[in-house]
Amino acid sequence: MTISSGEVAEVELGFKNVSANSITWSARAASRNADQWLIPSEDQVLSGKKRTRSPITISAFDLEPGIYSTELVVTLDDFYGTEVRIPTEIRVLRSMSHSVEDPTSTDVLPGEMELGNYPNPFSSSTTIRIALQEADQVSVTVFDMSGRQVSTLVDNYLSAGTHEFPFYADALPSGTYLYRIITSSGQKSETMTLVK
Repeated sequence: MTISSGEVAEVELGFKNVSANSITWSARAASRNADQWLIPSEDQVLSGKKRTRSPITISAFDLEPGIYSTELVVTLDDFYGTEVRIPTEIRVLRSMSHSVEDPTSTDVLPGEMELGNYPNPFSSSTTIRIALQEADQVSVTVFDMSGRQVSTLVDNYLSAGTHEFPFYADALPSGTYLYRIITSSGQKSETMTLVK
C-alpha cells in the first residue's frame, strides 16, 4: 500500500468464517525492521458462516519516506489457534498534507463527510469537528498508538450539518493519538498530538 509520511490510512481485509461458531481475531505487526506501522486490532468478532470485510489502520506517523517490507499477523481465536502471516509492502511518500495549524482544515470522507480537529498539536484539550451532508449514525472514538481505546466522544444519530466535540486529555500522557469516525457511509482515522 502507499501512504504519505505522518498520515494514517485504512485498508480492508476480507474474512470468511466456515465454522458455525463465532470467533474473534486480532491483528498485529511483525515488522522485520522494527518500525511501528500498525494500529493493532484486538478482539474483533466474526460471526459463524459469514463473510465480512474489516478495516486495518496503518500509521506512517513515525516512518520516513521509503519502502518497508514487513508482515501483518492475524490471529484467530479458533479451535486451532490459527495464525496467518501476510507479507506487506508499505510505500511511504513525502507528506504533501495541509498545515495542522489551520482549524478549518478537514479531510473529505466517503459519503461527503468532513473530519478534522483543532488545535493540533494541543496541550490539554482539542475540538474534533465533523460535517455531515445528511443525517446518519455516527461514532467517534479516540485511541492511543498502542490501539487502546481512551475515549468515545459520540455514538449517536446526528443531524446533517457541522458538529463539534471537545476532547479533554488532562489525564493522558503526551503523545500521538488516533481518532476514528464511523458512519453508515464509511470511516476514516486521523492523528492528533498531545504536548504537555
